[in-house]
Amino acid sequence: MIKVECLKSTTAKLLLFPAFVLVLASVLNAAPAPAKETVPGLELLDQFQNALVEIAEKVKPSVVNISPVTQPSSPSVKRPPSRRSPDRPSTGSGVVLHPDGYIVTNNHVIGDAEEVEIRFSDKTRLRGKVIGRDPDTDLAVIKIDPQKPISAVPMGNSDDLRVGQWVMAVGNPFGLDRTVTLGVIS
Repeated sequence: MIKVECLKSTTAKLLLFPAFVLVLASVLNAAPAPAKETVPGLELLDQFQNALVEIAEKVKPSVVNISPVTQPSSPSVKRPPSRRSPDRPSTGSGVVLHPDGYIVTNNHVIGDAEEVEIRFSDKTRLRGKVIGRDPDTDLAVIKIDPQKPISAVPMGNSDDLRVGQWVMAVGNPFGLDRTVTLGVIS
């Protein structure tokens, strides 16, 4: 019997589910296979899984946790008009866009904060200043002054994306540390 209850991570369950279905279909629909044969596609799924793990490890140093530390000092701070209601700050993810210390995050993560704390995967903590925000697109830009070299994630061209392509999100939602989620462009 195959036991999957030991898998605590939703990501692990999602990654192993296709393999489980493939094994189950093979067992139910095929005649007993000789001991030396492998399940068709299992090697491909293992390669796919290993590629995802490598990508997650590669971008890990560029993914940061962000916590707001200050609110505007006076109500006279002007924000651009927005179709979205103001959000209270929370904690969330960001990604280093440039080694000079530019980080992008969601506007709802920072709320109206002017200063934030950035935590890197190596537990380094730095203060950053919010230098731009757009509530309508829910994006914000933070600037930090790195004490040592930092990694930026390589950016692609969104014009090259096609419906049906796999995508991966690496982040820190709900205070969890370094999560990975998979999806498909639709």
